[in-house]
Amino acid sequence: MKKTKDKIQKEKLDIHSAINFLKKSKNFNFLESVDVSIKLNINKKKLKKNIYEFAYLPNGTGRKTNIVVFCNKKYIKDVINLGVKYAGGEDILEKVKKNKRNIDIILSSKETVKIAKKTKKYLGSKIEILNKELGTITENFKKSIEDINSGKIYYKYDDYGIIHASIGNINFSDNEIAENLESFLKSVKKSHFYSQKVDFFKSVYLSTTMGKSVRIDFYKLI
Repeated sequence: MKKTKDKIQKEKLDIHSAINFLKKSKNFNFLESVDVSIKLNINKKKLKKNIYEFAYLPNGTGRKTNIVVFCNKKYIKDVINLGVKYAGGEDILEKVKKNKRNIDIILSSKETVKIAKKTKKYLGSKIEILNKELGTITENFKKSIEDINSGKIYYKYDDYGIIHASIGNINFSDNEIAENLESFLKSVKKSHFYSQKVDFFKSVYLSTTMGKSVRIDFYKLI
């Protein structure tokens, strides 16, 4: 328990001081992501599970997103040319199962949703993002794929009213991380999660994959 506490910087810092703190704390030999955790002031008894929203990160995520598309045969060639991992119908189910750890997002046409949902038993929550309003059930695969590759991400709150998301990596410039965080916070504020409570955001923390966590003075960002 002590180790966990030692990794948390409880003093609120402005965004640029926080980013500087994280970069100085960097001591791992791999490219760490920069993650945000937002504690919302939500009544736990009224929490609706598995409700997703999306946000756009203006500077992207800093990593390749592995996309699988379930679609009719006539779309497969065009979709594959857009750089997705797999595209097809029943014929790709076994590939998806064997490579489940390397799949980030599922897209599907309306006609192939039932096939896509067969992956739920091994993709779990990744299949919960399938929703027309989120753009993951679509006939315009080109737009959906371009949006994701340009920085569109999906998020939800957990059972404790906390939102977790990756908003870049530690090699991003300070301004790129700050812009992504600001955009993400504003998206949450515009989402249907938002209430008119003055203290809707109870706390916001930034962290790296294996590094320390720092509390953000977020009011100027929203």
